[in-house]
Amino acid sequence: MKKHLHVSALLVMLTTAFYSFGQQRYLDEVFTDVQVTPDVKYGANYSTLSGTPTLTDLFMDVYQPANDTVDKCRPVMILLHTGSFLPPPVNGQCTGTRKDSAVVEICTEFAKRGYVAAAVSYRQGWNAVSSDQDTRTSTLLQAVYRALIDAKTAVRYFRNDAMTMGYWNTDPDKIILGGLGSGGYVALAYGSLNKPNEIYLDKFQNATTGDPYVDTLIYGNYDGFGGTVPNNVANYPGLSSEVQLIFNMGGALGDSSWLEAGEPPIVAFHCPSDPFAPYQTGAVIVPTTGDFVVEVSGSYDALRLANAAGNNDVFVNAGFNDVYTQRANAENDGYEGLFPFVVPGQQAGPWDWWDTTCVRHANGLLTNPDMSANKGRSYIDSIMGYLSPRAYAVLNPIGNCNYTSVEETEIKDITVFPNPADATFTISGPVNNNIRQVRMFDVTGRTILAYTNLNMNKLVIDGSKYAAGVYTVNIEFETGKATTKVVIK
Repeated sequence: MKKHLHVSALLVMLTTAFYSFGQQRYLDEVFTDVQVTPDVKYGANYSTLSGTPTLTDLFMDVYQPANDTVDKCRPVMILLHTGSFLPPPVNGQCTGTRKDSAVVEICTEFAKRGYVAAAVSYRQGWNAVSSDQDTRTSTLLQAVYRALIDAKTAVRYFRNDAMTMGYWNTDPDKIILGGLGSGGYVALAYGSLNKPNEIYLDKFQNATTGDPYVDTLIYGNYDGFGGTVPNNVANYPGLSSEVQLIFNMGGALGDSSWLEAGEPPIVAFHCPSDPFAPYQTGAVIVPTTGDFVVEVSGSYDALRLANAAGNNDVFVNAGFNDVYTQRANAENDGYEGLFPFVVPGQQAGPWDWWDTTCVRHANGLLTNPDMSANKGRSYIDSIMGYLSPRAYAVLNPIGNCNYTSVEETEIKDITVFPNPADATFTISGPVNNNIRQVRMFDVTGRTILAYTNLNMNKLVIDGSKYAAGVYTVNIEFETGKATTKVVIK
């Protein structure tokens, strides 16, 4: 690899550059105002942050362009915050929530381009200060895995909404997912960790007992289905977790063997001098103690593999030649999708900024010494300038959903029998109008059952799997829909 040169003086010039074409939705900021809906519940799962597994609601903040006239088929951007899988200030940082300045700025900029953007909180908690490496490594990998499952729950939340209520007016097949810092680790895992043998590598097993650090029979499979209580709850079963693009800001890939052909294209931003997330392949250390945790492959190696696998051919074939691409190509050794930020000293997350009254402010300055809102926004402007056209290339054509909404006609001629039920019950509809989808919700609004792509007049459901109570059932037919209640004794 060629030696990197310090060229940060060009950053300001890059942030003032414009594309040669006019303002265009999804590429440029075509909206000035953004509407934010805070504290949207997207699922629930067991958290161990308090030490005792507790079923915990999962929340996100949703950003969308204000006064948008597009009422359907908008793409979704889901963003995962940084934080070393611990909340601030326990993590030794001033960042680590969905309210972080950089997270808010990125979601706002996507919304100004016409996206629906979601800043997602995920479950945190691991034993970073243990003197035992097996404990450090196992609890960190379990934390990453829980965050991965939560990210997939968020994706399925939007897919479920698009195919049922349509509240957010999104396209279920145009979703991108990204992350900052530890969120970047999750994002890269999202796009590549998809086979059982990938989690059972030797480095992911206890050296003494041979037990896997993450047992999918306990914690669920890679989509968050299965596992045991109180370790996992399946949210939106039956729906796909597929995304079309992954982007990473300062994270790393759990193992280079994960990345294979046919996986989503990747865009990555990384400081080669980052002391916590290696740019190539190296060790993850505990930021507060310097203790070794696990070896990972950073953005350089991840993008090298993505290019070799052909996953980033969509970018190569697009022939980008704007100033952001030129700047990245001057440093990325020809790996399309990789934007190295070459900065003085050891820096991590130069796009971050925070309130200087934060109790960990001095810690943050160690790897972001000239932190400021102006600096952070300048980096994010460059990130958006490089990322936006690549997202557009992957998602295009945008605005034409490849699914058909169900007619709004309310169907009255349905039967649920027996009701109340103590075992199985049967849902049936009108003759010559078959059932296509069924979803059942508990009293909190959480989806506990989902069937899609059906084509039948009757559906038998095993009610013995669920706790006694009243449930809402949404039924979609070939023509029309219905909502009813079922009581399970």
